[in-house]
Parts: sequence; structure tokens; C-alpha cells
Amino acid sequence: MKQIYVCKKCGRIVISEAMQEKYCTDDGGEYFNTEISEEAWNAMSDAAKNNVIKSITGSAQQQTSHTQEHVNQALNQAGATIGAAARTAGANIRSTYEKSTVLYNNIGSKICGFAKIVAWVGIIISCLFGIIIMISGIGYSAFRFGAGMASVFGGLVFAAIGSLCSWIGSMMLYGFGHLILKTDEIADKIK
Repeated sequence: MKQIYVCKKCGRIVISEAMQEKYCTDDGGEYFNTEISEEAWNAMSDAAKNNVIKSITGSAQQQTSHTQEHVNQALNQAGATIGAAARTAGANIRSTYEKSTVLYNNIGSKICGFAKIVAWVGIIISCLFGIIIMISGIGYSAFRFGAGMASVFGGLVFAAIGSLCSWIGSMMLYGFGHLILKTDEIADKIK
């Protein structure tokens, strides 16, 4: 006995004994078995047939809208979860970056401090070598007066010129650090 099958999406009617196709070829909607025989279907009025079709397609549309609401809710929840994860990851990256850049925070004052250290180390080394040269000249002057006095004078000159060069070199480095400090101050005022 043949029965009436109706597509849940488009309302297409198929009359068949054993439905081979599960889905409509027009729109891919699933066929619904009305369990109405072909004879009973043909005996029905057009209004009754339309009511049957509307009841099947309407329930499918209502089911689709509920499904769409569930999908939207699931997407919103997934979006919120992903957003929270992204915010957490961003905060972790930012804190890691801030920890790794501590070495470069306040770099202008660090360069200025390094310039002072370079100046004092250079002055101390120049003076030490100058003293060593003078001491060797004093010991040498016992044998030859002219050569010993030249070494003493050379030690004094080495200490003076070495200290002066160390001070001038560190001034350039200190000036660079000071320039960075002032640039940072200007940038902070602009913000």
C-alpha cells in the first residue's frame, strides 16, 4: 500500500510504497511519513491536504528556529570562552614581556651610571700606570739621571692624558644617556 511522504522543509509530496530516498532532492529536507494512504489522500480536500503539509513544514521550521537559538547560544558561549582565554593569554604575554624588559627600563639613567663607572675606572687605571712608569723611572735614575727623569715626567704625562681621555670618552657616553633621559621625559609629558 502506497503512503504519503512530505518534505519537512519545502512540503514536496512523494507517494511511495517503501520510501527509498530519505532526503528531498529539491532542498535536502528530510521526508516525513504521514502514514496516510494514497486512497485517503486522494479523498481529502485541498484545504485538508494543505493543513497536513503546513503542520509538517511548520513544526520543522519551529524545530529549526529552536535549533538555531541553541546554535547561537552555543556560539556565544564559545566566543566568551575563547575571548576569556585570549585575554588571559594576552595578560600572560604582557607580564612576561614586562619582566623581560626590566633590563631596558630606565635605560638613560643606566647609561649615565655606566659612563661614570667607565670614567673612574679609566682615571684609576691611567693613574696606576702613570705611577708604575714613574717608579720605574726613579729606580732607573740612579744609574742614568737623564733617562730616569724622562720616565718620571712620562709617567706624569701618561696619568694626566689617560685620565683626560677617559673623562672625555665617558662624557660622550653620559651625554647619550642624558639625551635618552630627556627624550623619555618629553614622551611622558606628551602622553
